[in-house]
Amino acid sequence: MAVSENKGGRPRLDNTTKVKVVEMYQKQDYTAKEIASELDIS
Repeated sequence: MAVSENKGGRPRLDNTTKVKVVEMYQKQDYTAKEIASELDIS
């Protein structure tokens, strides 16, 4: 699972990406895949 890999070397998210993800959650207009690609995890 990708989660265990994220513990040590997770890339820092810039504010633009954070805002994008937050907006996606608020609109409920997203899929898990879209968020994963936005966060560069798979």
